[in-house]
Amino acid sequence: GLGDVDLSDLGANANVVFWLPNAGSPVRAYVTGGPSYSRIKFNISDSGTDLSISDNNWGFNVGGGLDFALGALSTRLDVRYRRISSDDIFGSGESGTIQYIPITFGLTF
Repeated sequence: GLGDVDLSDLGANANVVFWLPNAGSPVRAYVTGGPSYSRIKFNISDSGTDLSISDNNWGFNVGGGLDFALGALSTRLDVRYRRISSDDIFGSGESGTIQYIPITFGLTF
């Protein structure tokens, strides 16, 4: 067993957002998608030995969400499918993909 394994993904999306008609409802729904850029970093440590590997790759994301008021706050709930592809995963010479579904709740201002 490894002592500690951490995975982080720092990136940016350039999305197009399409707001769905809301017919006077205080909840607004939307769909979104576009290209993604990610810096994925792996940190592994065990018994005082540390290893850090990072990889920069392009991908895409698609999803949707709801924009609504929560008291005096404007809030948003968002679900997306994100896929990042690599021709050389962490310098291994192997190609592959990283896929995940982030669920985000946040404040908008």
